[in-house]
Amino acid sequence: NIRFFDHRREDARTDWERGGLPNEAWEALLEESKRLADEAGFFRYSLPREYGGQDG
Repeated sequence: NIRFFDHRREDARTDWERGGLPNEAWEALLEESKRLADEAGFFRYSLPREYGGQDG
């Protein structure tokens, strides 16, 4: 979602009414990205095998 990845659009991913915390849509997008990367084998690539990684 391009609206989140432009530094000039910080307002799109920030909930100012909650003290500047990331909004729920941004958190959901990050969680989905992690899940997809994990399924593809990239998220934990650099971790040691003993921790579920690929010793990358």
